[in-house]
Amino acid sequence: MSESADTTARPPWQLELPDRASIMVGELAKRGHWIVATLATGIPWPVKTHKVVYLGQDFWIIPPTQNTSPAVAMRMERDATSDHRTKMMRFLSALSWAQGYGVRVSGFGGGSMPFLSSGRGTGGHTLTADFVVRDLPEPDASGQLALALMREARGLDHSAYSFLTFYRVLEAALPQGQARGAWITDALDKLEGQAKEALSKVRARGINDVGVHIQRARRQAIAHAAKQPIMDPDDYSVVHELYEERPLIQGLAERAIEEIFGIPTPSSIYRAHLYELAGFRLIMPPDLMTQIMEGPWEGISGTIDVPLLDIELRRSEPFSALRGMLPVAVDIAEATLKLLYRSPDNLIDFEFELHFDNERLVFDLDSGLTIRDDGSAHSARNIADLRRFQLDYLGNGELHVYDTDTRALLSRVDAFIPVNCWGNHEWFESEIAKWLKAAEHRANLTPQN
Repeated sequence: MSESADTTARPPWQLELPDRASIMVGELAKRGHWIVATLATGIPWPVKTHKVVYLGQDFWIIPPTQNTSPAVAMRMERDATSDHRTKMMRFLSALSWAQGYGVRVSGFGGGSMPFLSSGRGTGGHTLTADFVVRDLPEPDASGQLALALMREARGLDHSAYSFLTFYRVLEAALPQGQARGAWITDALDKLEGQAKEALSKVRARGINDVGVHIQRARRQAIAHAAKQPIMDPDDYSVVHELYEERPLIQGLAERAIEEIFGIPTPSSIYRAHLYELAGFRLIMPPDLMTQIMEGPWEGISGTIDVPLLDIELRRSEPFSALRGMLPVAVDIAEATLKLLYRSPDNLIDFEFELHFDNERLVFDLDSGLTIRDDGSAHSARNIADLRRFQLDYLGNGELHVYDTDTRALLSRVDAFIPVNCWGNHEWFESEIAKWLKAAEHRANLTPQN
């Protein structure tokens, strides 16, 4: 999985496209049996190569250059087959779902090296230096088909064909027509956002049975031309209505994938935020987890093999003062595990709580971080490092907690939103400079006998 992003991310308008020579390095420079898919997509694409492991296969996400389009590459042990290309498409469908944009494959290439096909360069591509791949779904065969149809529908520029392909998602989810119609009727008033707005526009035109409208005036009218209703591509009023209704059918398709196939949308993943405690749950003994959740909480006994931790912030350079933190105390309260970690030099305490009842990692910047100064140069560098941590955390920092030994991501917490406070950049920068100067001064002091 690709989790870390560029820690020096610049805004899109300041990004520059790489050249081919700077891309074809490392593993991409090794000869083998390569497949390269050239893409047309609305996904904000990186300007650096990213390696992603999906279903046991390595994929390389390749940025566009001045002369080539975005691409994805994979290397095989033997010559490419249709099965390999299908595996590539499955990855792209999962990526499309996780990112929320369509992906079209313009063509396949490859060979002994991951050769990139010449094509459109900067035109039409959205770029980002903060590219992260996470939460890729791994569905069964029926779910894979639904994601493939969703990827295709999102990537189509033609409103009618896009509408029809979104409807095919509903057919894949609910093959029986009567059950599908009942499900659509029930789902309409559960829609949110743009889908809900599009539904309101349809009803404002006097259409009461929206489910029948979708089936007859849209699905049948687009797919057939033997009898009325027929969708006339030259009738602008109908074309415009289809454009306005696209969020409606897309919303229904997304809901069907989630409800019928059990594949959560990115927004549902965000609302559930299970990722905050997912890694910690894996190291909790089941019996102890049951006691923590259900009680009684007095006299709880058990053993937790808690790892050393690296405390980081996404988009920030790692903090050396917060690496290899050691567990020193654990306390259990109602559905909560309180953990105190200490730096190997015994100068820094980092305290946080795992609230298993609402899937939250709770860290208080004021009370959860304790710094001690022993007068050494090392201590001064620690304080400078932690001032940078405090500044970056106040600047919507996303807390990441890693197992030091395995680098497994145990927890990621959404961006911190300060309330009734703000980070004074000038003060923090002056503090960082002051403590770095103090470290230099202390290092140059001659020890006194």
